[in-house]
Amino acid sequence: MSNNIKAQQSNKTIDELKSKINAIPAEQIAGKLKLNLTKTGYSLQGNCPSGHTSTNGRCFSINTKNNYWHCFNCNAGGDYIELIKAAKKIDFIPALEWLATEFNLGPVPKSKEYRQPSPEEIIQRERDRAYSELYEEVYTYLHEKLFE
Repeated sequence: MSNNIKAQQSNKTIDELKSKINAIPAEQIAGKLKLNLTKTGYSLQGNCPSGHTSTNGRCFSINTKNNYWHCFNCNAGGDYIELIKAAKKIDFIPALEWLATEFNLGPVPKSKEYRQPSPEEIIQRERDRAYSELYEEVYTYLHEKLFE
């Protein structure tokens, strides 16, 4: 029986581990990072974990439905791994190791298949997420107006 448990916890690829990480509820990750966030609809909002503050204390948002975060002040964003990197000021592999340890996800696989995204890829990913969030807000607003 213990072999089955070990087999379930082992991660063959980085993508397999990332899939487990993205299944973790945002509230649990925010709790482990000791972020002081307020739940608003599908998001958790507060100050950016990178260290800067905002006037209303809500420049930072984690979308709990789609598992990504964004800071409207510094324009940083990404998945949970990027959040850990920003909050703890560490690189990719240490972020994976922290998550794997904190959430008992098994060992981080040694893999050559992962490469760090280029700055252009990161910017494009952040832009896509910002567009997605804007679309969601516009859709919600227009949906409400339609039924008024």
